[in-house]
Amino acid sequence: MKMPVYLLAALPLTLALIAFTLSKPWSVRQFVATQQPLLQPPPLPAPPDCPDSGREDIGFIPEYAGWRFERPLSQIAVATTTSVELHVLLLWIYYHRRLGVDTFYIFVEGELESPEKRSILRSIPGVKVNSRTMKLREKQLKSSPIWKGNWLLDYQYKPCNYQKYVRQALNLEAATYVARRAGMKWILHLSVDELIHPGGETHDSLASTLQGFNESVDLVVFPHYESVVESDSVQDPFTDVTLFKRSPSHITKRDYRQVFDQVSHNNSLYFLSQADGRIAARLQPGLHPSGPNRWSNAFKALRDVAADEAVVLHYTYTKFSDLTAMRSLCDECQAVPKLARRCFLNEFDSAAFIAAKTLSDEGLFQWYKDHVVWQNKTLVHKLVQRSILVRNHIPQIIIQGLREVGFFQEMIEAGSQAFEDSQMIEKLELKEMVRLGQEAGKFKLEMASLRFSKRRQGKVVERQNRSDLEDQLDDQRQSGASTHHPARRQSSPGLQLNSTTVIPSSSEQRNLPFALVTSAHPVQNGRRRLLASIRPWFQSSFFHGCCTSFRSLEAKVQSSLGHFMTLFW
Repeated sequence: MKMPVYLLAALPLTLALIAFTLSKPWSVRQFVATQQPLLQPPPLPAPPDCPDSGREDIGFIPEYAGWRFERPLSQIAVATTTSVELHVLLLWIYYHRRLGVDTFYIFVEGELESPEKRSILRSIPGVKVNSRTMKLREKQLKSSPIWKGNWLLDYQYKPCNYQKYVRQALNLEAATYVARRAGMKWILHLSVDELIHPGGETHDSLASTLQGFNESVDLVVFPHYESVVESDSVQDPFTDVTLFKRSPSHITKRDYRQVFDQVSHNNSLYFLSQADGRIAARLQPGLHPSGPNRWSNAFKALRDVAADEAVVLHYTYTKFSDLTAMRSLCDECQAVPKLARRCFLNEFDSAAFIAAKTLSDEGLFQWYKDHVVWQNKTLVHKLVQRSILVRNHIPQIIIQGLREVGFFQEMIEAGSQAFEDSQMIEKLELKEMVRLGQEAGKFKLEMASLRFSKRRQGKVVERQNRSDLEDQLDDQRQSGASTHHPARRQSSPGLQLNSTTVIPSSSEQRNLPFALVTSAHPVQNGRRRLLASIRPWFQSSFFHGCCTSFRSLEAKVQSSLGHFMTLFW
């Protein structure tokens, strides 16, 4: 039986289709459609309870001008460790607030640790500002889950970029703990040079993207898209850069191998920086980070799923100043390939560090154009047609809308004014406290001096009274020297001058009889009575006999003990 001709023609086509399917990457969900530049932002519905302000771009900031969006909280938290400029951080915060992020755990470093900038950040609803205080460092060092990985413990003793990696991991662990206690559902770690782009959603909502996954999904992976710099004079990366290099998981292996040399752009790797995407983790018992972009659970294996169209946009080395700033970094590292590689996780970072340390400004600028800036427009157009590079204008439109509102400058000025007012109030309160303290000190000094003067005056009066009494006693003694002894006994109890009992001296008390002394000094009265009562007993023969018997008994005991010790030895 002969096989039909159409079956023979369909057989190679079927085999080719199977081979093409097997050559696909592991993720079957592909971002195939090439995005087209958007000319205007997607329309936002106006709140029903707020009047129309006449400005469409004001909807990009829900907290501005009293706008109240009645939408449920998405319970999404983002953690970051940063030391960038304040206006860049504000743009980054409100961009992700526009996507539906509720809470930001920001660990500030460098200039952002100033009280003024921290007060401005804390005035934003949902922003939690933290500094690496000594108390936080002690808690992080005692954290057992984060240090179970030997690789992170090895990073702790390496300089420069490794130290930053460890700080990010420890800060993410602290943010995870706080977010879970605050009732958050998702947490995500991002750098300030990264923006989430939830492609495919109607209103670019990250909350809608995460709500599309069922409860069995623990981790959502956002693939990494890296910025492609087309100009060497970029000032604002979020608005000047719109071209991105797609993730290898969103292109075929065949295209990846064919265009690798062209896309690497005189570098050894496909991406300049990290190749891993960002992972959003569902908060649950036992969840803890194993790094800035790794998660684990002590109770179960985590299930991860890649997002269909949502990606993370990484704006890396978009300005020449990013390269020159590396000259002030890592003083403990040397600009030698083998030694510099020990200070950086990424190979391109170590090469950029060596170039920044060894080249002049002109040489470094030429190195920047050769390795970072894409000057070949023909090659860019070709890679865009093959969907290796992709245009994305949505972050540009959102950031421009945020800038046009003018909210950030007003917030910075208001925050600065509030900080100056608080500082002025603190200074006034401090001055008032110092004044009250000085007055209290003066009052205490006056009271002490008054008590001292009264005590001194009392001592003077007492000394004067005592001298008067002694003079009176001498007069009495001289007047009674001519009389006999019984006459003194009769006149002694009546020695009272100015209603004060005369106290004779100790030498005089020896010559006075017992009754006179007891009546003159009531304290010595009991002592002398006690001595008078026990003196006859001490002078009796019975007491002397007891003492003699005790001495003889003591001598016998000592002799017996000496005899016993002699026999024993």
